[in-house]
Amino acid sequence: MTDPMNNSNPQARKRRSRDVTQQYWEGADAAQLKYFVNEVTAAGCACLFARTRDGGSLVVQVFNGEEKLKEYLNSPQEAAEVLNWLLDDIGCLVYSVPLKAVK
Repeated sequence: MTDPMNNSNPQARKRRSRDVTQQYWEGADAAQLKYFVNEVTAAGCACLFARTRDGGSLVVQVFNGEEKLKEYLNSPQEAAEVLNWLLDDIGCLVYSVPLKAVK
C-alpha cells in the first residue's frame, strides 16, 4: 500500500500542493433541494449528493436504471441552475418532456 503522504506519490503531492476552497451543500437552498428530490424520486429515479475528493466541488448524480447523469458544481449557489438542467434531462429521459423547473 502506498503512503499518501510519501513525496514519491505524484497524486498525493498534487492534492496537497493546491489550495482548494471547500464547498458544502448547506449553502444551497433547502426548498430547491427538497423539490428536486421529490421530482426525481417521483420519476422513479434516485439521486446522490456528494463532494469531490478534494472538497472543491459539489456533485449531484441521478440514476435511472443503467443510465446516470452527473453534474459538478463550483459552489452551492449554482445548485438551482444545475438542478433545473437535470430535471429537464430526467423529464426527457423518463417522460419525453422536461420536468418543471426548481422553484
